[in-house]
Amino acid sequence: MKKNKLIIFLTFSFAFLIFARRAVAQSVTKLIALPPRVENLSAQPGDVVTREIKIQNAGSQEMVIRPEVKDFVVQNKQGRPIFLDKEVTEHENRWAMSRWINVSPGQFILQPGETKSLDLIIVVPEDAVAGGHYAGVIYRPDTEATVGDTSGAQINPSVAALVYLTVEGDITEDARVTRFDIPKFMEFGPVNIETEITNFSDIHVKPKASINIYNQFNQLKKNLKVDEQNIFPSQARAYTNSWDKKWLLGRFKAELTGSYGTQGQALQAVAYFWIVPWKVILAALLTVILIILTVTYLKKKKDPEGIPDTDLKPENQA
Repeated sequence: MKKNKLIIFLTFSFAFLIFARRAVAQSVTKLIALPPRVENLSAQPGDVVTREIKIQNAGSQEMVIRPEVKDFVVQNKQGRPIFLDKEVTEHENRWAMSRWINVSPGQFILQPGETKSLDLIIVVPEDAVAGGHYAGVIYRPDTEATVGDTSGAQINPSVAALVYLTVEGDITEDARVTRFDIPKFMEFGPVNIETEITNFSDIHVKPKASINIYNQFNQLKKNLKVDEQNIFPSQARAYTNSWDKKWLLGRFKAELTGSYGTQGQALQAVAYFWIVPWKVILAALLTVILIILTVTYLKKKKDPEGIPDTDLKPENQA
């Protein structure tokens, strides 16, 4: 009887898991923008720039997609874009570009597993300000026009392709290391290095940099690569590097060197720090002192002072 109940329980559990898995698979959609960033575009004022972009339906449901173009800004040190809910003019945001962009077709059906090619058309105004301009093409399923089975709860994520365009002209390129922090004194590693690079340019930059760490004898001990990431105009980017070594001793120098921009302008920063495992050293010194005191005590106990010399002769010896 108990065996039959166990078989029935396992059968229902297995069937429930299969049903739940299928339900989740049916209710989740997934879109992939190809490419996720459209970079290295440049134009003169008045030019028309066209590119092919793609969107892929990696889910299992048929979807109606209506691309939407929005401006975005970056207001954090991790480089995450924040899309603006309304159109802005270039007077409100000199890097805005959504008004220049059209995407064709404006609405289409995307079958499961299908990849659709779209035309990205950028019409640059005659009075466009020189420098970087940015917008995103957002793909979001149109829930009001969705075709196929729509029963059950659905997850309709959006995905975006970021578009970077440089309007040629008199462009300022200026980036600086505004933070290069390492604890001045440490007992052990690892050594964590916090770096910030601020972009004062009219265009985004993508610095290439590395950090070399030298010991007190100017010997190279470690080379750390700084991640290559875009830094948007008037924004800072934060980087974290770590020298993952515990046992170190002495004074060290960390030197950041790199370059950015079209002319390879230099980036540089230097910081010094000490690593002294003072607790270990103190414990070792106390141990040595204790050993010396112990040996001295035992030696004195073995040969105590004040014992008369029996070899001395009497003064009035005949």
